Amino acid sequence: VSSAANRKRVGEPIPVVYGRHRLMPDLIASPYVYYVNDEQFVTSILCLGNGEFEVDTSTLRYGEALVSELDSVSYQVVPPGEPLTLCRDHVSTSQAINGQTLAGPSADTPVYGAPRLTFATSYDGISTYTLTITASSGIFSVVVPTDEVIVTGTSGNNGTWTVATASATVLTITSVSAIGANESPIAGLITRRRVATADLPLITLPTAVTFTAATKTVTATAGTFTGAAVGWGVTSANTGSNNGTFTIVSVAGDGSSVVVYESLTNETAVNPQLGIHDQGFGGWFEVAGPNDTLLQIEVDLIAPRGIGTIAGDGSISGRAITAEILYQALDSTGAPVGPWRVQQFSITASQQKVVRRTPPRWVNDLGYPRARVRFRRTTTESTNNSDLDTLTLAGLKGYLADVRIYPGVTTLAVVGKATEQLSGQQAGQVNVVAQRKIPTWNGTTWSAPTATSSIAWALADVLRDTTYGAGLADDEIDLEALTALDALWTSRGDEFNGVYDQSLTLWEGVQRIARAGRAVPILAGGVVTVVRDGVRSVRAAMFTPATILPGSLSIEYRLPQDQDPDGTNVAWIDPATWQPAHVEFRATGGTPINPAAVDLFGITNEAQATREATYLDRLRIYQRKTIRWRTEMDGHLVSVGDLVALAHDVPAWGQSAELLAQDGTAYTTTDPLTWTAGATHYVLFRRPDGTVFGPHVATAGATTYEFTCATALDFVPRLDLSQGDRTTIMFGPGAAYTQDVVITAVAPQD
Repeated sequence: VSSAANRKRVGEPIPVVYGRHRLMPDLIASPYVYYVNDEQFVTSILCLGNGEFEVDTSTLRYGEALVSELDSVSYQVVPPGEPLTLCRDHVSTSQAINGQTLAGPSADTPVYGAPRLTFATSYDGISTYTLTITASSGIFSVVVPTDEVIVTGTSGNNGTWTVATASATVLTITSVSAIGANESPIAGLITRRRVATADLPLITLPTAVTFTAATKTVTATAGTFTGAAVGWGVTSANTGSNNGTFTIVSVAGDGSSVVVYESLTNETAVNPQLGIHDQGFGGWFEVAGPNDTLLQIEVDLIAPRGIGTIAGDGSISGRAITAEILYQALDSTGAPVGPWRVQQFSITASQQKVVRRTPPRWVNDLGYPRARVRFRRTTTESTNNSDLDTLTLAGLKGYLADVRIYPGVTTLAVVGKATEQLSGQQAGQVNVVAQRKIPTWNGTTWSAPTATSSIAWALADVLRDTTYGAGLADDEIDLEALTALDALWTSRGDEFNGVYDQSLTLWEGVQRIARAGRAVPILAGGVVTVVRDGVRSVRAAMFTPATILPGSLSIEYRLPQDQDPDGTNVAWIDPATWQPAHVEFRATGGTPINPAAVDLFGITNEAQATREATYLDRLRIYQRKTIRWRTEMDGHLVSVGDLVALAHDVPAWGQSAELLAQDGTAYTTTDPLTWTAGATHYVLFRRPDGTVFGPHVATAGATTYEFTCATALDFVPRLDLSQGDRTTIMFGPGAAYTQDVVITAVAPQD
């Protein structure tokens, strides 16, 4: 598992997974919670990584708890480019909400003339009040002025109003006893009656309507409304007809006036008492960020002690708590703009355990993509210990424009009910075992993405992919070599199961994959190939003093030191636990005391890890000699991993000479050959293309410059300089005719 919890890794790479692995996916959207019947549900939307996956849903877990053993958990695996349908995926949760207790109006007493505020001592200029009701479906049939419109089933506009003007789709009301916020009730019941005809039956009018409330301006003629804020109340006393508390919609910059949504009549009072108070509201809290498009708003409410009234006999009766929320638009700078709206909620219960509710979310109808909210309860909290009605704010969410389709990546959505089995910490530890799907090569064509742990096709995917890889064409990759290696790796059980979730160079990523197969990538002639270290029997080339620049041969011996490791300890990932495990090997036998530590990235197989530990420790013991030399164009004949025959007179590795003449199977050389009595001698020939012919048994001729090779050459030797370089041979008794070496590096000089 790449991390201990699901995280939002903004600005970091999207993981690239190869093979099969237990994944702790990254959050692709912010997690959020909601409540249904006192139960909390947690929603997580995660990104498994680039590309397609075969997901083993039987391994889906919260922490170590299997989802299949938990109650009420649903999930959806979404392949690249397909839509997420399980849940909403773009929800903004306010971080400022943290269980604030909602205060009620009883906790907020208006003060007249408090030193901290300056109030107007008289007011006038209240505009004529209007309320408009517009039909959004159907019509207001046979409604005329002076009819009464009766509205029920709405959030805040129930009542009987007299129609001032009427058309088939719009009514204007001027005689109003109360007013609610703007709303669009879908299930509101609207009827009408004609006052002049008392026995006229009620007629049902459109049930889908929009109320548009006009605002009232209260202008101070003395003093200012300094200190007032949107959502606060203006409380009037000692007036002719406007006593009461009116909620402020906006405040003039100079404090000269406030705007309210209320039922007011025009008047000029001589000495009204005006107070300003906050009405018990908490907030403001911003719902969405500056770059968000807010579609809906939702709150989570909790009564931590339960709701109800406890009787003397211990029984509990029901109780209701009501609350309201003010919400107002914010412009692009974050400044409040336009009128506020009111959303009201009611929770009724009779239980002593915690009550959790998420009321239905409502549409952002403010005309702006951002909003802020503030809260209060509208029923006074009881001071009686037998009453359970404390209400807290548990969450505030903004539902934004959904993304739903995530090209190029596989997503996982999980919705789980929080229970004793599922703690809050576990909810942030969603993990699952999945295997990456990538194309595989059959020697002719690429397959559709297939679940595989192949080292070869993971290498090919990195080289071919245009999103996170090199974007190479097929003719820039040695697919023939990869096909052969894939067969070898498959027969051995060698795999690569790794997760790349940090930035690194593409070449380093390729090297890590190849290393799991004991191989290295190389770039030769504009083509990327992969060479695996292993037993070789075919020599790719031969080098003699004729092709080694004078004085360039050097031999380095790495002698054992006291502080050298005495073994190798390799770390791999055990798929039984998906945690690091270790294996050790000591080529000289016994248990190492000071082993070299090696991390085998991408290996999840103990047998493979053991083989690699054995290999690495034997390299430490047996490959202690490094040979370097310089050559000319012959350097293009070899690549890393090639087996090469090397002869040189300084370390006495074999003998070398050039051919001067040929007579059937008898040859004459430029230099004398030394023969060892009783030994079998062998000869290697260098073909004109630089490849090696032999070894073959050689017998002595009439002179030390002559020998016979019974095996006929498969090429025409070059015997004079007019044809180019003469054919070179290596010669010696037994195995001493050459020093075999493996090329580990080729570096051009100019």
